[in-house]
Amino acid sequence: MSTTDIEKLINDSGIITHNKTLKILRDNEWSVLVSPYYYDSISESVRETDLVAEKQINSASRHDSSQQINIQLFIECKYIKQEIIFWFDNIDKKKAVKSIEKETGLGIVYNEGRHSGDLSIDKFSHLQNDDVAKLFSTNTNREDVIYKAMNQCLHSQIYYRSTGKKPIANEFIRHSNSKSKIIQMPVIVCDNFEKLLRVNFDDDGSYTTDKIQNAFVLETNYRDEYFLIDIVDVNYLPQFLENVEAEMKSIMGAYLFKMK
Repeated sequence: MSTTDIEKLINDSGIITHNKTLKILRDNEWSVLVSPYYYDSISESVRETDLVAEKQINSASRHDSSQQINIQLFIECKYIKQEIIFWFDNIDKKKAVKSIEKETGLGIVYNEGRHSGDLSIDKFSHLQNDDVAKLFSTNTNREDVIYKAMNQCLHSQIYYRSTGKKPIANEFIRHSNSKSKIIQMPVIVCDNFEKLLRVNFDDDGSYTTDKIQNAFVLETNYRDEYFLIDIVDVNYLPQFLENVEAEMKSIMGAYLFKMK
């Protein structure tokens, strides 16, 4: 194999994006499992996911912490070779709220349902979206990278959840006054967003397209369960991680308030 062939093989794969994502996570003090294998009960086969990242947030210094949160990201890294069109529509706010309440164990205050609770709807980035991606389309003669990435990160998350939620790298402190929580999120990281397009339909059926910037959310119902998947440009990943941590700190505050 020539040097040119090797360079093309590397550049056309997801290895560079995988490596860049790993570096960003480590630089931001996340613990990372690289390409861990898991048993996919859906296909009854052993599969591999790109990265599982974890960060622990404590309410105080580690050994004095009364509340601990381990946020876990199930990440697929993708190199985008071709244009992908996404169609957006209104987020299913009721399902989104219910999903977050189930994952966090908190009650969310929002206009369409709960009028009292632990946190207001504006504390959650997913619930700030008026619309989310619901359908996507690529050239049918080529690999559907988004569909594959979506399945991989969801299957991985479902496996880790089904085996009993537990810390991956950062163990909880075990003492009677400390409470712990694991919160999981599926994420797709793309090498760039240059070829990711949003289609906008007018009332007369005509349409226009726009490039998508930085990050967006894909909504899907999978095996009778509702998921929101973050799709992030790798160059925006540091800001995304910062936003995730800020959200977890708001959740931490709600947990501490409930403990009083």
